[in-house]
Amino acid sequence: MADGAPGHSDGARLAIDAASGRQTATTSLGPPVKQGAQLSIDLTPVRQILQADGGDIELVGEDDGVAHLRLIVDGAQCAECVLPRPMLEDVAAKLLNVPVRIEDPRE
Repeated sequence: MADGAPGHSDGARLAIDAASGRQTATTSLGPPVKQGAQLSIDLTPVRQILQADGGDIELVGEDDGVAHLRLIVDGAQCAECVLPRPMLEDVAAKLLNVPVRIEDPRE
């Protein structure tokens, strides 16, 4: 299992299962409201949708149960083909079963 991938902000850890290729992001940022508060998310379903258009997504952090994600479109052949942020937030929230906010560099 790989851990601490480059490009991820302090406090966010990325783990990739070598056998399945599934990516799990875990964060426990800042002074937690609850001791050991942690959010663990398997980003694979959202990443698969974005990678089809040359994009990707990473976990930035968590605040009050909301996952903060960053859309990556660098190198995408068609950055405009990736879903618009409001629609992507809705899809990601349904796939991940947590509320999400996405930083979109296209905005």
